[in-house]
Amino acid sequence: VVSTQSTGSESPNFKSKVELLEADCNKNLAMIFIKENNFSKGLDYARKALDYNELDEKSLYRYCTCAVNLGIISEAKWAIEQLISINKSSTLYNQMHKQVLIRVQSENERQKKLYQNMF
Repeated sequence: VVSTQSTGSESPNFKSKVELLEADCNKNLAMIFIKENNFSKGLDYARKALDYNELDEKSLYRYCTCAVNLGIISEAKWAIEQLISINKSSTLYNQMHKQVLIRVQSENERQKKLYQNMF
């Protein structure tokens, strides 16, 4: 087990390498939990990876995947929009964007019906 607590004597280069490793570990843990259909934990680890680099494509994609599967559509929409802004030509991102937009529309329709039934 490696301690991430600073002793104050590490070089800036060492600290940046440790941060890269921590980000990669979080990114990989997110993928493991996605494979196990544990999207809540996957989302947590993807979020931790994004704390190190908010424009990391793998972290954003894994975050989006988890958010979609958990029904957190606003978060999924944010993540996929970030991905599209980074790589507009990605077929994978464009497909995910369509799925998210369908979920957004579906959720809007559900809320509209729910609101109409209230009155």
